[in-house]
Amino acid sequence: MQKITNADGDNAARNAAQLARVTRLIRLITEIKTNPRQTPEKLSRALGISRSQYFQDKMLLEKALGFKVQFNRAKRGYEILVDPYLPLVELKLSEAFALILAVRQLSVSGDYILTYEAMEGIRKIVAPAQPELRNFLRNVLDETVLRQGFGCDASILESLRQACAEHHHVIITYEHYDQDTVWRHTIDPYQLFFKRRALYLDAYDKGAGDLRVFRVNRIK
Repeated sequence: MQKITNADGDNAARNAAQLARVTRLIRLITEIKTNPRQTPEKLSRALGISRSQYFQDKMLLEKALGFKVQFNRAKRGYEILVDPYLPLVELKLSEAFALILAVRQLSVSGDYILTYEAMEGIRKIVAPAQPELRNFLRNVLDETVLRQGFGCDASILESLRQACAEHHHVIITYEHYDQDTVWRHTIDPYQLFFKRRALYLDAYDKGAGDLRVFRVNRIK
């Protein structure tokens, strides 16, 4: 029987605390990107942490990691001021495939924001590769994660993401589940969200004059 020392217990406690801190930081960034239009009070409640813990984590992101965000009281929402770049490293083809499969598994969890951020990271990592290999890996990424994981077209999803972020209105052709035809809608997209293993879009339908939810894989 192996004896557990005080040092072992202290190391385990430190590792657990570090994991909890990293998890909070990831959730903080994800929540700000997913739902920027909320107050610090609502944000801390959504994360299940105290206001003091929220400010400590926000300060750690800024001072130690260079990620700077501020709450704009006039717009009642968050603005990301600095999202620092990391130096890229050499990557083997087998490692690239492993990353793609890992992101595919992440998509199963339903966390669209983390999945999308991970995909953008992989795209940047493979960007310096030869054109043929780069295009192949990007196609594998889109097919494996977006089409198989979310059932979505990569170009449509990117256009919707940009429209949400930049507050553009767009015109979509949409295949309604109970009809054989497609309809055109002029919409103001608000946010993408995951529910029951599918991606959806909250948007204001200008023609209907009301808020509607569109399933992304039916947008053609």
